[in-house]
Amino acid sequence: ADGLEPVKDSIDLEFLSAWHDVSLNLEGFEGKSTSLEFLFRGEGSGKALLALSTPRIVKPVSDPRHVVLITSDTHRGDHLGAADAGVEIRTPFLDELAKEGVFFEDCMSTTNITVPSHMAMMTGNSPKAMGLIDNMTALSPDSVTLAEHFRDAGYYTVSVLSTKHLRHENSGLGQGFDRSIPTDQEKQLGHVSTEIIQKVIEDEGDQPCFIWLHVFDAHAPYTPPEEYRYEYYPEGRNPYTQGTGLTDKARANWDPRIRDLEFVLAQYRSEITYLDETLASVFGEPAFDDAIIAFTADHGECLGAHGIFFKHNGLYSDTVDIPLILRWPDCPSGTRVKAPVQNHNVGRTLLDLAGLGAKEFPGVSVLEALADDAPSQPRFALGSHGHCAAVEKDGWLCVLTLQSKGVPNARKHQVELFDLEADPGCLVDLVDEEFGDNDF
Repeated sequence: ADGLEPVKDSIDLEFLSAWHDVSLNLEGFEGKSTSLEFLFRGEGSGKALLALSTPRIVKPVSDPRHVVLITSDTHRGDHLGAADAGVEIRTPFLDELAKEGVFFEDCMSTTNITVPSHMAMMTGNSPKAMGLIDNMTALSPDSVTLAEHFRDAGYYTVSVLSTKHLRHENSGLGQGFDRSIPTDQEKQLGHVSTEIIQKVIEDEGDQPCFIWLHVFDAHAPYTPPEEYRYEYYPEGRNPYTQGTGLTDKARANWDPRIRDLEFVLAQYRSEITYLDETLASVFGEPAFDDAIIAFTADHGECLGAHGIFFKHNGLYSDTVDIPLILRWPDCPSGTRVKAPVQNHNVGRTLLDLAGLGAKEFPGVSVLEALADDAPSQPRFALGSHGHCAAVEKDGWLCVLTLQSKGVPNARKHQVELFDLEADPGCLVDLVDEEFGDNDF
């Protein structure tokens, strides 16, 4: 580079398995132009494939404010201590986040499947509007993503993804990210992903960052670290010899020797408690004290209701009720919002909180639900592959099953109606009682 001392950096390509960063101090070059030249000199006869990312000019700031979106895959809305839903579970970090921020008691997903749900959050459009209802169809490059808006506003944008089908080559969700970092395994322990976030903050934390962290711990198989294995199950009890035994449809296919259903359910809760601790190790640090943080999920999980075990089929409350916590500087700490919201509006909300309200992006801020006179709007959800659809309005959930695949207790073209206040688990179908046989 003209006028600059050359930077020599030696790396061992044989062991290089990730990006290698090289930095150059441009102090004193304010207002000047220069050129950069990259040279590669190799030794020996071996071949090498090199890729260069676009160089970035970074002006460090003393008090960068980060924006963080954490999506916990397959995380039921009632599986948080802060939810106070009668579930024995300990999530002290997320409970504290809710205490410091705003806890939305009634957040609904737009779908029961991972990739379309994340696409909805990253674009503000519902799966129906995008026409995306499976985990194999990629986002159109013409779409404008949340990450692109933050990148254009000067944020360093990074995603850390804990499942293969969210990677850019499958989902298209790398749009707008300076770095999209996949973990190496399909079922990755949360601490691996959070350690990557720690490294990102060490390297890039002197500039505002937009971070999307996707964690997969609550997803089946429920296999928490050994020290959490008996967090919610009596240690003296043996799940392989005690219990009544499990039918084929209730069997945990990752460990079919388990005879006790309570052990499987306890492992799901253990996964979440373990995840809570890993999140605390990073986002409880001072670097995130003034950050805008959103914690939510893509969908929930069925744990036996409706004949569905350890999957997220159907559009009952088990699969569409998800957590949502928002914390930002000067927020109304400790507020609990009963008004209904939906997770595809999280992106619009984060932009508004970051002072980017002028950005064109679909959706409405979930903060509108804080108003006493917040209007009640219908919420829609579309099931995987279009097998089912649902609408919720004023506490009533109507579910239409088009194909009963994966939902053994439903039938093709069945319409079900549930009073969510009296029956939050969607166990009592009231469609005949409310409408009668002649109303369809």
